[in-house]
Amino acid sequence: ATGVLGPLVFVLICVALVSAALHPIAPGAAAFLNRWNGVVADGCVVLAEWLSGIPGSHFDTRSSGEPKLLVYDLDYGAGAACFSGGKEGAVLLDCGDRRSFRYRITKSLRTLGISPDSVVISHADGGHLGGGAEVWEAFPVRQVLLPVAKSRSAVYKVWQNEAPEAGIRVKTAGEIERLPLPDGASLEMLHVPVPDAANMQADERVAVFRIHWRGWKILMMSDAGLGIEEQMTESGQDLAADVIVAGRNRHTSSLGDAFLDAVKPKAIVVSHSEFPVEERFPEDQAAYLESRGIEVLNQRDWGGVTIRIAENGNLLLEGFVNGGSLVLEKN
Repeated sequence: ATGVLGPLVFVLICVALVSAALHPIAPGAAAFLNRWNGVVADGCVVLAEWLSGIPGSHFDTRSSGEPKLLVYDLDYGAGAACFSGGKEGAVLLDCGDRRSFRYRITKSLRTLGISPDSVVISHADGGHLGGGAEVWEAFPVRQVLLPVAKSRSAVYKVWQNEAPEAGIRVKTAGEIERLPLPDGASLEMLHVPVPDAANMQADERVAVFRIHWRGWKILMMSDAGLGIEEQMTESGQDLAADVIVAGRNRHTSSLGDAFLDAVKPKAIVVSHSEFPVEERFPEDQAAYLESRGIEVLNQRDWGGVTIRIAENGNLLLEGFVNGGSLVLEKN
């Protein structure tokens, strides 16, 4: 690839320098050179894509390591997580907003050698959709689970309409009860939002999932608030989980008493963003949860949280920012 692209890039740079020198005295000639230089640049892109598509043309020396659940700490209430099975593949559980996906999530996953091939979206909020096409352009996504059939979000419509054109299989939350995950884990659908109420706020149409992983249960609440919690508790279904991963609902409170009584969590990972103020996790709520014997991992202090299972079966939760760790012992 270097042998083919090297001369073309050399021409590209030389023409650009000549164009820059000509511009003060002959802007028309400089513009002409720039247009033809654009053709050369397009040719470089086409050749690079073709060369990288040759079987065996490239490989990744980085290892994805042991199975883990990465819970990202993002700004402005954006949310994302990734369940990686090590060498068995990975699933993105929300993708953050466009900027955080491009500059934080993508870089993080590539550094770790993790390449997700599936995506699960919790709700049609721009802070969880990753910009749409940018996600499957960055990773070899083959399938996506969407929460609802209708939404006013333009980026969400990209997932609905353009993902199938890119060869991605699309399903909605109401079509499944459980999905297989890497490392023998599974994702169970606990709450399916109203599918067609496009005028409802995105935070009131959140799909809630529970991950079953080697005897542990992790409840992914995203930005669900009291309204969804009440629907779940009143349904009478089993909601028990060892860990809750919770975002912030900007319109109502969350983690109510009845819900906590039903889930009985040992620990809660809570998101926190200084702006907007609705994304801040209240100190008094943290103190109350701790008074109930629940460990609170506030991402203001912990940053991103990595959840993995030790050889003895204990669940380990580790903070990226504070270097903290929490061990939940296997019963």
